[in-house]
Amino acid sequence: MASGLPIVSTRVGGIPEVLDTRGAELIPPANPEALAKAINKLMVNKKKIAFAHKQFPHIIQQHFSEESMLSKTAALYCQQILVNDRQTTND
Repeated sequence: MASGLPIVSTRVGGIPEVLDTRGAELIPPANPEALAKAINKLMVNKKKIAFAHKQFPHIIQQHFSEESMLSKTAALYCQQILVNDRQTTND
């Protein structure tokens, strides 16, 4: 995504939640026919190519940069500390 190229990926794990399909194709795993079709489809889909080129680098920077991930991780830890403190106080 950071390179601004359209993506073909399998629909496994957390990939569908992370990948913006406006610039990508999701296919079932272990399906070479679907892979070939998705690659061919992306090669001629100017909208998806343009979206990937313009938006994917921004999406990566906004949601998956080191700064963004550290900030989200710190917020998660702080939230968990607050929850633990409340549970300890109520016990």
